[in-house]
Amino acid sequence: VGEYVLPLVRVGGVFLAMKGRRAAEEMREARGALRALGGEVEEVRWYRLPWSGQERAIVVVRKVRGTEDRYPRRPGVARRRPLGGRGGE
Repeated sequence: VGEYVLPLVRVGGVFLAMKGRRAAEEMREARGALRALGGEVEEVRWYRLPWSGQERAIVVVRKVRGTEDRYPRRPGVARRRPLGGRGGE
């Protein structure tokens, strides 16, 4: 998701991503990809859904520098070759 959103965010702006209970793990795995796209995790806000008690997180990603023109890549490429983390570039 970050690859399709961060190129559209202005430097200094933020991107809010809603995540499940694996948010902290996903952010560790995505650290390299976020860096390549010009973003940094600024904060993770945890909460519980009132109707189910399930834990969720809002991840605040700040865009700290511009994204290279090669991003986002063509549809499908991000899924086949993810950035950073799990076997990415």
